[in-house]
Amino acid sequence: MKVADCAALGNRVSDMSANVEKKVIGVLADNPSSGYEPLLAALAELYPVEFHRTSLSACRGFDALLLLDGDSTKALVAAAEGSPCLVAGESLGIELSAGSGEVCFGASNVLDENLRNRTMVTGGRYVAAFLPAVEPGDEIVASVAGRPIWLARFHGKGTIQITGTSLPLMREKELLFQYFNEDRFLELLPLMNFLSQLVKQTNWRSSSLRACLVVDDPSLYLPSYGHLDFRRLADHAEQHNFFVSVATIPLDAWWVHGRVAEMFRSHYPRLSLLIHGNDHTARDMLLEKDSDVCLSVAAQALRRMERLQRAHQLEVLKIMEAPHGAIADSMFSHLLNLGYEGALGTTRLLVLHNPKLTWPASFGLHRSQIVGGGLPVIPRIKMTPNWRNAVLIAAFLRQPIVIVLHHGDVADGYEPLIEIAGMINQLDGVTWASPLGIARSNYTEVRRGDSLTINLYSRRIQLAIPPGIKSLCVHRPWPQNGTSEEVILRNSAGEIFRGSGPEMLDPIPVESAGEVEVCCPPANPVDYRTVPAPQLRFWPVTRKFLMEARDRSAPWRYLVKKFFRGPEPNGLERENRNSCPKQSRKR
Repeated sequence: MKVADCAALGNRVSDMSANVEKKVIGVLADNPSSGYEPLLAALAELYPVEFHRTSLSACRGFDALLLLDGDSTKALVAAAEGSPCLVAGESLGIELSAGSGEVCFGASNVLDENLRNRTMVTGGRYVAAFLPAVEPGDEIVASVAGRPIWLARFHGKGTIQITGTSLPLMREKELLFQYFNEDRFLELLPLMNFLSQLVKQTNWRSSSLRACLVVDDPSLYLPSYGHLDFRRLADHAEQHNFFVSVATIPLDAWWVHGRVAEMFRSHYPRLSLLIHGNDHTARDMLLEKDSDVCLSVAAQALRRMERLQRAHQLEVLKIMEAPHGAIADSMFSHLLNLGYEGALGTTRLLVLHNPKLTWPASFGLHRSQIVGGGLPVIPRIKMTPNWRNAVLIAAFLRQPIVIVLHHGDVADGYEPLIEIAGMINQLDGVTWASPLGIARSNYTEVRRGDSLTINLYSRRIQLAIPPGIKSLCVHRPWPQNGTSEEVILRNSAGEIFRGSGPEMLDPIPVESAGEVEVCCPPANPVDYRTVPAPQLRFWPVTRKFLMEARDRSAPWRYLVKKFFRGPEPNGLERENRNSCPKQSRKR
């Protein structure tokens, strides 16, 4: 993908809102040149809204009002007439120092349902203020140490939300996810929650909230790998209701233990396999060489996994999870053309390793990202001490919840997996799925009367058409400059539509409700079986041998360390130890 491709995608991200009703928000600031324009422009990419600067005397007629000077009295007139208002940067109160502890959310209806009665841990890069005395009838939306930092005040027909956090001054060419992530969220959460609730009834809607756990690296030579026992993993997945996918390395695909193969066959799709790089070297999917090398590496990974499939009748998902979730832009189009249905990626590392690309300002906060002319990259969550924050943020954004672990995370037992599954199962509308199931449900929709419009984030999805729908409109954000691409619709009886068109396809007649597969094949498919293998290298084999020895000996080495370490610490001490920076870096 070239720089211009990403820039054009950013424009189309904002243009998609033309298919839904935009809300117009008046912005009052103490200074007309306050510097919030880049931030508001990025938010307008993420939500179907328009921001217009206004004055106190001309603030009527907007769908909502945003006040950036902290003066809640200015919102009284608009709220009395029914306009929702958000007041940011309340100047009164005591400064809340960075990293002051837990943010406790209340049960207010102004708050996203997946955040109600939840707790998140503050990061270390913000300054907020405790709000003044709560008035009778106010609802505390969020508090720290029992003192409110965000409340909802009901006035007339409307609601005024007041927050003690000031908006960050985002600069040009910065990305929104840098200010909204598991480590830094409190500055933007009140405004983003305000916008998401404002457009809730008119915005694109996700089919459901999907979740999956991924365990990186295990080979399938034996019934266990390091601290991970495949039988116990499958049993816990059944007992505690979660899906888990093992990301195995294609270099390891030459052998699978018989009992392990049977376990994966009998528990599919609750227990599944996906592709973890090719040789699992540090720059496996970060190749910056010529196009032929990139293509040959991605094709070899598929051929290796195909041999595993044939020999053991195992289903291997055509989802690429690169080592560390980092993929160079030189690989995107090759993965797409070879038939990969998607990739798992770490947003920060995608940006870091592709510095020449111009990303949309809202990159990383959509349901998934479309790169390389139509390859979906689903954001993944790394297992760190802040994983709970990351899960709640993904649920708030309606992103798939994909948490990546390693065998060492179950060194003391499977309680971490059980805890993760328990938290996710409590979220509103969660459905567990394999990474392939996530990719094939990767779309949003909006309904108008008897017409359904879908916005694709994958090239192949399973769509449930509800009763009463007579026409289907298909929107694809990846075609450029009016190029035409094929769309195929199939149901259980076979193909029901085949046609070509640009970004937005003309309405397709629908005769009845039911399950339909929508497929948009790549324009330049490549048969991976015909691609020459890359040059043979001995280092990947040597490295894999050393890695195998390290991981398989880990339980014995861990027992020795525990013996010399002394008694096991209590729960609080264990959590503090697991939260230290050294432990986090090790992961």
